[in-house]
Amino acid sequence: MNSLTFSYNWNNKLNCSYFTTLRLSGRFQVGEWVLVYDKNKNLGRHRIEDKKRIKIKQLNSWICGLDSGYTVAETIRVLERMYPNQIKPETEIYLYLVRKPVKEEQKQFEQEEAGRQTSIV
Repeated sequence: MNSLTFSYNWNNKLNCSYFTTLRLSGRFQVGEWVLVYDKNKNLGRHRIEDKKRIKIKQLNSWICGLDSGYTVAETIRVLERMYPNQIKPETEIYLYLVRKPVKEEQKQFEQEEAGRQTSIV
């Protein structure tokens, strides 16, 4: 399972049921379950609900405000620090919409994990 790691909980978004993330990599696919980490803390499985490819010059206050809590200019500066020498107005990035599992999905994950633990012992 792929992992999605955050070095900082921008805008406290990781505490929400749904959140966005901006990434250079397009490796995550819609419908895929990923393990989300806040630094080294495992926040569990989350689902990639949507994926949009946009150019840096298309970032707007809605995207940046919800994703990072910053203005467009501040968000671009953060991206430039995260991805040195890679961010230009024409650079394509991916905007992912991620969600936490609903109760039924979480129960299923816990049952699967308990089954794996039992088969190991």
